[in-house]
Amino acid sequence: IALMEMALSEPYTVFTYRYFIRNWPHLCILARCNGKLVGAVIARESPVARTVDNIGYIAMLAVDKSQRRKGIGQRLVERVIEVMLLRCHAVELEAEHVNLGAIRLYERLGFVRTHRMCRYYLNGSDAFKLKKIFRPLKLTEDEDEPAEPEPVVDAAAAVEPSPVSA
Repeated sequence: IALMEMALSEPYTVFTYRYFIRNWPHLCILARCNGKLVGAVIARESPVARTVDNIGYIAMLAVDKSQRRKGIGQRLVERVIEVMLLRCHAVELEAEHVNLGAIRLYERLGFVRTHRMCRYYLNGSDAFKLKKIFRPLKLTEDEDEPAEPEPVVDAAAAVEPSPVSA
């Protein structure tokens, strides 16, 4: 938790970390160097409606300041993506708009900015939503084929004309 508190601009409670670790332990990955914790990525996956796929979400990425620019953050993101590839069609995240190092890292890994969110963070700072798509969504079986269209009935043609008497 100390690493996250030093590296992230948002404060999180211990309950937030427990929530992620309890529900998605396979997406909470730590990096150690000589036994010391130097980095962590915390993520989750959620189902996508009417599909058999999930979407991944990277909630937090932190690397000890003394260990930055050594590829640790990149390796953590690559590792969590490897795990997500099994069940997710894409992954998304937010990055503070002034965190150019993080934005460059994600863009190098194939993420694209989808939009800017004004005053997203508690400090009033904007964020970019970034997304990386792995493959097209797989629809559930009942949605593979489009439903048959309902027949269109022309009300005027459906009414039988009545004979006109003169």
